[in-house]
Amino acid sequence: MTPDPCLASLTVPTRRAPATDPELAPLIRQIEEIATRLDEPVVMRVILFDDDVHFFDDVIRIVELATRCPRAKAEAITRRVHEEGEAVAYIGTHQDCCRVGAIFERAALRWQLA
Repeated sequence: MTPDPCLASLTVPTRRAPATDPELAPLIRQIEEIATRLDEPVVMRVILFDDDVHFFDDVIRIVELATRCPRAKAEAITRRVHEEGEAVAYIGTHQDCCRVGAIFERAALRWQLA
Protein backbone atom coordinates (compact mmCIF):
# COMPACT_ATOMS: atom_id res chain seq x y z
CA MET A 1 0.00 0.00 0.00
CA THR A 2 1.42 3.34 -1.00
CA PRO A 3 1.11 6.37 1.24
CA ASP A 4 -1.39 9.03 0.22
CA PRO A 5 0.54 11.95 -1.34
CA CYS A 6 -1.92 14.45 0.13
CA LEU A 7 -1.17 13.24 3.65
CA ALA A 8 2.57 13.30 3.08
CA SER A 9 2.53 17.08 2.71
CA LEU A 10 0.83 17.60 6.07
CA THR A 11 3.04 18.42 8.98
CA VAL A 12 2.05 17.80 12.54
CA PRO A 13 2.94 20.72 14.79
CA THR A 14 5.40 19.80 17.47
CA ARG A 15 4.28 20.41 21.01
CA ARG A 16 5.56 19.31 24.35
CA ALA A 17 3.81 16.37 25.91
CA PRO A 18 1.22 17.51 28.48
CA ALA A 19 3.03 15.73 31.29
CA THR A 20 6.15 17.82 30.69
CA ASP A 21 4.38 21.13 29.96
CA PRO A 22 5.20 23.32 33.01
CA GLU A 23 1.99 25.32 32.58
CA LEU A 24 -0.15 22.19 32.86
CA ALA A 25 1.74 20.56 35.72
CA PRO A 26 -0.40 22.10 38.53
CA LEU A 27 -3.60 21.13 36.72
CA ILE A 28 -2.36 17.58 36.18
CA ARG A 29 -1.48 17.28 39.89
CA GLN A 30 -4.94 18.54 40.84
CA ILE A 31 -6.63 16.03 38.50
CA GLU A 32 -4.51 13.20 39.93
CA GLU A 33 -5.46 14.20 43.51
CA ILE A 34 -9.16 14.24 42.61
CA ALA A 35 -8.88 10.85 40.90
CA THR A 36 -7.21 9.43 44.01
CA ARG A 37 -10.02 10.78 46.24
CA LEU A 38 -12.65 9.30 43.94
CA ASP A 39 -11.20 5.85 44.59
CA GLU A 40 -11.69 6.30 48.35
CA PRO A 41 -15.05 5.34 49.84
CA VAL A 42 -17.31 8.25 50.66
CA VAL A 43 -18.10 8.55 54.35
CA MET A 44 -21.73 9.40 55.07
CA ARG A 45 -23.90 9.66 58.18
CA VAL A 46 -27.39 8.42 58.96
CA ILE A 47 -29.23 10.85 61.20
CA LEU A 48 -32.17 9.44 63.14
CA PHE A 49 -34.97 11.77 64.26
CA ASP A 50 -37.23 11.54 67.30
CA ASP A 51 -40.95 10.85 66.99
CA ASP A 52 -43.85 10.31 69.34
CA VAL A 53 -44.98 7.10 67.64
CA HIS A 54 -42.44 4.40 68.49
CA PHE A 55 -41.74 2.92 71.90
CA PHE A 56 -38.26 3.51 73.30
CA ASP A 57 -37.42 -0.22 73.47
CA ASP A 58 -38.61 -0.77 69.90
CA VAL A 59 -36.31 1.98 68.61
CA ILE A 60 -33.38 0.51 70.54
CA ARG A 61 -33.95 -2.87 68.91
CA ILE A 62 -34.30 -1.36 65.42
CA VAL A 63 -31.11 0.69 65.85
CA GLU A 64 -29.30 -2.40 67.13
CA LEU A 65 -30.39 -4.47 64.12
CA ALA A 66 -29.89 -1.77 61.48
CA THR A 67 -26.46 -0.59 62.62
CA ARG A 68 -25.26 -3.99 63.89
CA CYS A 69 -24.03 -2.35 67.07
CA PRO A 70 -24.11 -3.65 70.66
CA ARG A 71 -27.27 -2.99 72.66
CA ALA A 72 -25.51 -0.48 74.93
CA LYS A 73 -24.54 1.68 71.94
CA ALA A 74 -28.05 1.39 70.48
CA GLU A 75 -29.45 2.53 73.83
CA ALA A 76 -27.09 5.53 73.88
CA ILE A 77 -28.06 6.52 70.32
CA THR A 78 -31.77 6.16 71.11
CA ARG A 79 -31.42 8.16 74.33
CA ARG A 80 -29.67 10.96 72.45
CA VAL A 81 -32.41 10.95 69.79
CA HIS A 82 -35.03 11.16 72.52
CA GLU A 83 -33.28 13.95 74.45
CA GLU A 84 -31.96 16.08 71.58
CA GLY A 85 -34.48 15.30 68.85
CA GLU A 86 -31.89 13.73 66.55
CA ALA A 87 -28.60 11.87 66.59
CA VAL A 88 -26.07 10.32 64.25
CA ALA A 89 -27.07 6.67 64.28
CA TYR A 90 -24.48 5.36 61.82
CA ILE A 91 -21.34 6.44 59.97
CA GLY A 92 -20.11 4.49 56.96
CA THR A 93 -19.98 4.21 53.20
CA HIS A 94 -22.86 5.48 51.13
CA GLN A 95 -23.98 1.93 50.40
CA ASP A 96 -23.94 0.89 54.07
CA CYS A 97 -25.78 4.05 55.12
CA CYS A 98 -28.47 3.37 52.52
CA ARG A 99 -28.85 -0.16 53.94
CA VAL A 100 -29.28 1.24 57.47
CA GLY A 101 -31.68 3.89 56.19
CA ALA A 102 -33.76 1.29 54.38
CA ILE A 103 -34.21 -0.63 57.64
CA PHE A 104 -35.24 2.57 59.43
CA GLU A 105 -37.63 3.30 56.56
CA ARG A 106 -39.28 -0.14 56.84
CA ALA A 107 -39.75 0.47 60.55
CA ALA A 108 -41.29 3.90 59.76
CA LEU A 109 -38.52 5.77 61.59
CA ARG A 110 -37.62 9.25 60.33
CA TRP A 111 -34.02 9.46 59.11
CA GLN A 112 -31.79 11.44 56.79
CA LEU A 113 -28.59 10.74 54.90
CA ALA A 114 -25.92 13.40 55.45
